[in-house]
Amino acid sequence: MLRTAIVNDPERWRVYNALFDTEVSGTNLEVNFMRSLILGAGPIKDGEKRYSNIKDDLAAQEIIASGVQKNLRSLTTSGDEKYANVRARIWGRIIYNVIFQETVAGDVAYAAFSFLFVFCYIWFHLGSLFITSLSMLMILMSFPISYLLYTGIF
Repeated sequence: MLRTAIVNDPERWRVYNALFDTEVSGTNLEVNFMRSLILGAGPIKDGEKRYSNIKDDLAAQEIIASGVQKNLRSLTTSGDEKYANVRARIWGRIIYNVIFQETVAGDVAYAAFSFLFVFCYIWFHLGSLFITSLSMLMILMSFPISYLLYTGIF
């Protein structure tokens, strides 16, 4: 059926080929991964309350939608054998912010630890708080120049 869709209806295949990995073709039907798009449309009915449109109490509707996304994420990472090959890559504003904040908090902790470690290491070897502070300032001031060279030239 997939071969028929690819070979006999190339116009339709152009619409749906983004859901499959790039190796799938009329001659290679082995699918390594497939994307599924689940789009929540509004308005949402939550128990007895039905919102009048997508913008009606948008914050409440987003909380409901993010709850579904969180449940899907926890279901696929629960270790259940049934979902062992399923990887949920969820995109939603609220859940994205939660994941983003988790990642940023971890990265900031690593950066702060690295900064303190290098500061203490330099201070231990130099024995001067002033020179150590200037050294750390020079390191921090080199980041914008390095970023400019990396993104602008290389």
